[in-house]
Amino acid sequence: MNPPAPGAGSTLDAAFERMASAGFELPNGFVNHGAMACEALDALGFEGKVEEWAKRFACTAGPGVSPKYDVLFDWRDSLGVYRALPQWIGHFQRAIAEDGWLAVVQVWPLACSRGWRQRYSTGRSAQGTR
Repeated sequence: MNPPAPGAGSTLDAAFERMASAGFELPNGFVNHGAMACEALDALGFEGKVEEWAKRFACTAGPGVSPKYDVLFDWRDSLGVYRALPQWIGHFQRAIAEDGWLAVVQVWPLACSRGWRQRYSTGRSAQGTR
């Protein structure tokens, strides 16, 4: 059994739940950083602003991507392949269900990234463990 994520039961968790069905991209093509904005507000002591931001980003982003569970999914061939996003989401949902979020986070942040992307990926993964 995995330990609970840090901050479990917090305003931040409620914000993440609110934004969970939102898409990765905003209508202008930028990446949805709503979760990171909420985490920054919380960390800076502006917990009262977190819900407002979560509502904004949940409504601004397009619809989320539906996961596709593909037993033949080859993650090595799918690195950087945007059209494989549904398979990636399904892959990680299955891995978390089978192994727990802690095991998945320990393996994946460094496995898929290099240079600045490594630091960014690690930060995004850390945000996801909250």
